[in-house]
Amino acid sequence: MDSDTLRWIMLACFVLGSIFFLVITILGYKSWRVLHILAAIFMFACAATFAVYFALLTKATLAWKEVVETNRKAAEQQEQRLNDFVYGEPGPRFAEDSVVGVSRRLGRELVGRGRVWRKAIGQFNGNQLTLQLAAPEVIEGREAPPTPTIETSSPIYIFTEQEVNVDGSLYPVPQRYLGEFTVTAATGSTISLDPILVFYQPGEFGGAVELVAYEKMPGDNHDVLQTLREQTNDPVEFRNKLTQEIFPPQYFGLDPTLVDPTNPARNQDLAARYERLIDQYQFDGMELGEIDDALEAMSGSLARIRPGFNPPPEELWVTVELLQDYSVQVNAENPGGDEDIRRLAVNRGYYDSRGLAISADLRLSTDEVELKKGDVVMIDNVTATLGYASAEEGGVPYQSWQAQGLIDDPTATTYFRPLNDYQLALQELNLAQNRIARDIASLEVQIAGTAETLLGSERLLTAETNEQERLRLDLDSVLEDQRIVSLYEGELSALLSARRQRVNALYVQVQSLAARKAELEAELVRRIDQATAAAVTAQ
Repeated sequence: MDSDTLRWIMLACFVLGSIFFLVITILGYKSWRVLHILAAIFMFACAATFAVYFALLTKATLAWKEVVETNRKAAEQQEQRLNDFVYGEPGPRFAEDSVVGVSRRLGRELVGRGRVWRKAIGQFNGNQLTLQLAAPEVIEGREAPPTPTIETSSPIYIFTEQEVNVDGSLYPVPQRYLGEFTVTAATGSTISLDPILVFYQPGEFGGAVELVAYEKMPGDNHDVLQTLREQTNDPVEFRNKLTQEIFPPQYFGLDPTLVDPTNPARNQDLAARYERLIDQYQFDGMELGEIDDALEAMSGSLARIRPGFNPPPEELWVTVELLQDYSVQVNAENPGGDEDIRRLAVNRGYYDSRGLAISADLRLSTDEVELKKGDVVMIDNVTATLGYASAEEGGVPYQSWQAQGLIDDPTATTYFRPLNDYQLALQELNLAQNRIARDIASLEVQIAGTAETLLGSERLLTAETNEQERLRLDLDSVLEDQRIVSLYEGELSALLSARRQRVNALYVQVQSLAARKAELEAELVRRIDQATAAAVTAQ
């Protein structure tokens, strides 16, 4: 019901109420008193005032409700326009001109990219580096580009650079990585840098040196050495370029004699690891047959630690022909529909742990790709011929395509080296170096303490040796005294034995004298008794 209709209804009710009040007043005025009539008139005025205010309040309320409804619809329209602007029209993919679509596409375009400043002149002062950027090149017919601006605290990756001849033209390529720096000051084309990670020795660069600065660490790819490989058909020559110019042992802090297969003093384990590294770059993108041919060609000219090159199965890719139609899942499972896909795309990134697409602007219109019988495809060797126990913990074992009867025997097997995240790898290497340096410092402290303890032990040992010498002299003296005592002990023993014999003889003599004494005493007693008896008789 709109406000106009409600106002007409209220007006009609007021008119009918007024007529009813007038009729009651006319019929009862003869019997009512003046006070009753005035009270009725007052009540009618109050009711009329209330009706007027109620009508005005109702009108205002309805008007505000209309304003709120209008604003709500406008807000919903603006919100829908904002969602369309940010995400594009509803659907599983972002619109090309949407904010998220453009930002995600820009993010992918910027992966591994960034500004590069070539032919910069660097001056090292310890680890600190002052970089003088080259003036921007002026193209004829165009305005000179402005001096590049670099914000402070920005990371900068510094390389030495060399020029590679490609089809008669020289192209600069990074040669040696010196480290990661942060910008402390930038005045025009003069940049002051402090080190974050360094991979060179202090004092190695005495004067000015030509450098190249990267705003982002260059990304790894399989085409890094493709041009050089195409120019160098001889594998021996290509190998020499790798070991002498691109990846010499000195760049890894290795003594060349330790990794030289012809040197009897080589470190067997270290040389094998270095050889494996060079093999990865030399044989990247080559079929196994081509690798065998290259090894055979190198066998007569170059010594090797390992006779062959045996890459693990996960680094091999095979070319196969499908024997039947097959569907391959390419999109991650998102049962929540398009809105859930958009939410996941914004919060979780591009791909899940299995390599399936999450991002809405990377997903295909169907969750699976249809492969037809007779299609020739290149897939990883594990999926094609080996299979695996389970895709993830608690997963279901996966049978290889060959075991499923989807493909015939591979027609070619190609080796692709695993790509490196150089920024992460170098940071981990620097952390490992720092841990080793701390361990070395700790061991040096322990060695110093052990040396001090050893010195004290030597002093104590010297004192103990002196004491032992004194004890030895005392022992000799005691032994001499013991010898002398032993001699006197023999003499005393003989004397004691003689005295014992003499005592025994005296004892026998005393016993005989005692017996004689007893006999004499008995004789004396007898004689006394006889004399006494005779005397008594005479009386």
